[in-house]
Amino acid sequence: MVVGEGETEETMEDEEARVASAIRAREAALVSQAERVQRRAKRKAAAAAREAQRIAVAKAESERIGIEEQFIVQRRLATARRAKARELDAAMANVSALLPTALHALAAKVGDVDSVRWLIENKGVSVNDNDDDGDTALILAARFNHLELMDHLLMRTDVDLEKRDKYGQTALFNAAYQGHLDAARRLLVHGASPNVADQGGSQPLHVATSGGSLSMVELLLEYGADVRAVSFEGLTPYGIADEKNLYGIKDALRVAEERRFVRARHKIAAGSTSVRFAEPDAKLGWAEAGSNDVADVGGDAR
Repeated sequence: MVVGEGETEETMEDEEARVASAIRAREAALVSQAERVQRRAKRKAAAAAREAQRIAVAKAESERIGIEEQFIVQRRLATARRAKARELDAAMANVSALLPTALHALAAKVGDVDSVRWLIENKGVSVNDNDDDGDTALILAARFNHLELMDHLLMRTDVDLEKRDKYGQTALFNAAYQGHLDAARRLLVHGASPNVADQGGSQPLHVATSGGSLSMVELLLEYGADVRAVSFEGLTPYGIADEKNLYGIKDALRVAEERRFVRARHKIAAGSTSVRFAEPDAKLGWAEAGSNDVADVGGDAR
């Protein structure tokens, strides 16, 4: 097919027109895109300006508050504290028909220091009062491991560390039985005796051994627990540990007894004739061996 000169020129013009159209479309697209980018930039700039203005206003407001506003805040806090105190008074008044000792015990069971303080200071409840179970606030705090309440009670000069519940058990006995090491340490540091037996003749060292708590056993020994203590059932701490195969506790008790043995020899060297040594016994732990050479030297294993 032969293409004429006129047709060729027409084809070239069409091609140029298409190219020009494509260029114009591309330019329009680029312009549109640039306009969108510009609009986004303007929006971001406006947002940044608003945020900067907000920060400036907030800073100015914060600086404006000053001492007067701080005083208002403190006054509101004081008002809230007084409201809380009134609520506590009202709550306690609602149950005033109950015995103060029952209230005391209830407060101690939940470890509420404010309630215990309120009862002691405002209602004349003694820190050593017993509830129906014979428990004092200190006994309950030790049993339930309320350390903050214990700290408050132990700061009082009138607290009785050796007060017993209906089973003859002291606060330290309860802490040792429950395995509350921090509670037991607080009591011992404040002078609680580790050698007060309950109605069954058991001492804190017996129940600490039975519970398998080496840390508690070591703590009690450190503060002078009697390694030879015998319960009414004829059990010693060593005998309990031996029966339960508590080798770590057996070793600790053996070391404590060896220290007693050494001190006894020192007493003999110093001229004492009223001392008897003890040797380990598989059943009871430490039984007397010899009647004339040595003597019982007390419970301190330190």
